[in-house]
Parts: sequence; structure tokens; C-alpha cells
Amino acid sequence: MFHFNKKIIFSIIVYFIWVIYSSSTNYLTQKAAALARFDKQLMQGATAMQFVLTENFDHNERPDPTSYWRDMIRLSGFSDKLNLKYVYTVIEKDQKILFTAISATKQEMLEKKGYPLYFSEYTDAPSQIKTALATGKAQFTRYSDQWGEFR
Repeated sequence: MFHFNKKIIFSIIVYFIWVIYSSSTNYLTQKAAALARFDKQLMQGATAMQFVLTENFDHNERPDPTSYWRDMIRLSGFSDKLNLKYVYTVIEKDQKILFTAISATKQEMLEKKGYPLYFSEYTDAPSQIKTALATGKAQFTRYSDQWGEFR
């Protein structure tokens, strides 16, 4: 039968604690870096959207159906290039969050359904959208709505 002395057992325990600590720290560091990269990608997408929309886009004026469809196609191509599922613009009016421009998946565009119409209410909008509109500052959160789970 093997007989381990206390120093060897102590060393093994310290080694396993170090491995667990090191692995956990590495994981958390990598996760934070990945989120920072993704948040940067989201900010770039949000900032560049103004250059993707049609020249005379106005959040407060209902576009003609052709302009709305053209903006949807442009935003959808833009979101595909950034590897984002959706990009959209919203306003707050009468304490409601309303869509003013949206992208859609290829399937949604083919079927011509599944995406919100202009000025339709975003009923399950995360509270951070209202905060962003009120403060003018970017907000990052994980949320789920009728279209899926997002950051």
C-alpha cells in the first residue's frame, strides 16, 4: 500500500487549486475580451447605419413602401456583412418604442413576413433601449424577444 506524506498531498492540493484558478482566470479574461470585441462590432454597426439608410431617411415621417423595402434590403445586406442577425432603428413616441427602419433575414424577405412594419411598436423591447434613447448613451445587454436571444 502506498503511503503519502503530508507534503506530497499538500503539494497536489495546491497544484489543483492553482490549475482551477488559472483556468478560471483565463476563461473570464477570454470571455471579457470576446464581449469587448463584439460590443465594438455592435457600436460600429450602430454608428454606420446612418450611412446605409436612404439619403432622405426621416425617423418621424412614414416612408413610401418602396423606400421602406429598399432600406430593409440595404440594412439586411449591411447586417449580413457585419455578421449580425438584425439591425434596426427605433424612436420613442408616446412612451412607446417604435421601429423606424429594420433589417430582415433572407427567409423573412422571401416570405414577406416575420419582420415589423414601419412605426410598429416594439412591445418586448429591453428597458436599455429607453435608457439609450433618454440618455443618448450606448447600452449593452443580453435580452430575448419574439425574434430570438441577442446582445
